[in-house]
Amino acid sequence: MRRPVPARLTDCGGYMRFVDIKLFDSFSDRLFGGNVAGVVAEAGGLDDGDMQKIASEIAAPVTGFASTLGPNEFGARFFTPKQEIDMCGHVVVALFIQLAEDGDLAGEERPDRGSAGAVRACLRTKAGPVDVEVRRQDGQTDLVMMRQKQPAFQSCAVDPRDMAGLLGVSPDAIEPDFPIEIVSTGLRHLFVPVRSLEVVQALNPDMKGLTELSRDLAVETVDVFALETVHPGNSVHSRDFCPAVGVPEAPASGTTNGSLTCYLIRNGILAPEPGGDVTVLAEQGYEIGRPSHIRCEARVVDGEIRDVLVGGTAVRSMEGRITLPSA
Repeated sequence: MRRPVPARLTDCGGYMRFVDIKLFDSFSDRLFGGNVAGVVAEAGGLDDGDMQKIASEIAAPVTGFASTLGPNEFGARFFTPKQEIDMCGHVVVALFIQLAEDGDLAGEERPDRGSAGAVRACLRTKAGPVDVEVRRQDGQTDLVMMRQKQPAFQSCAVDPRDMAGLLGVSPDAIEPDFPIEIVSTGLRHLFVPVRSLEVVQALNPDMKGLTELSRDLAVETVDVFALETVHPGNSVHSRDFCPAVGVPEAPASGTTNGSLTCYLIRNGILAPEPGGDVTVLAEQGYEIGRPSHIRCEARVVDGEIRDVLVGGTAVRSMEGRITLPSA
């Protein structure tokens, strides 16, 4: 395994430091899709101020700063242009795509869930350790899957007519057979089922109202979904509104779709295969010009949802070097 070098490189007699950074389109297999992620894979020697300044300069939604702790064990911190956050799934996907491309993952591939093989790793974050699997999909493309926490469900007394008003659609657009419900596999999300793909595409949300609702319910996002999809092979189409955390609409959301998978299982919308496995192929971001695809997996044992995994791939869009003043 190639050992990372510290990010703090010197030049000009120690007056400058150079930090390599890459940008990825995460949860997409092509450029200009998915969610933009900044990655500094060799962040040793950077302090908090350095990381925040780099993230602000790059201005990606989130930039991750990683360091190697041991064989297939890494640490990471995540910064928006404004502040540090505990965890960011789309950056984790991008980081492990880069680690795989650079040959920084050790160990033999092991068969897993019918895939060609999987290399396992652990990422230490402020939100706790994250177990990661890196799989080979077609002999070339890596698929990064992140294990989620066990799901927690909470009913809520949101009136469908009020919800329709906040989303800018008629009350009969809300699907009456499924509940409006909060689900968490690490972050809390409010799920709103609607009748059709056309309804999802026509949403005209009241962001101020959704912000207030999100804060009242202590949820990070409001996810509106339909079982009708753009691509027939996919399972669900959604839009994820996050104004309470400063993002009007997310083009790709790992934790949201992991929770959505649990919602679909719990409410009998998707039935497990004979062995108990459930796979959900989610599409998102189409309405804002960033088509994204998120793979979700779960296993049902004796009626209980277990082993929730969420992931996808990423494509590198840009790479370069930032020059910092010496410490």
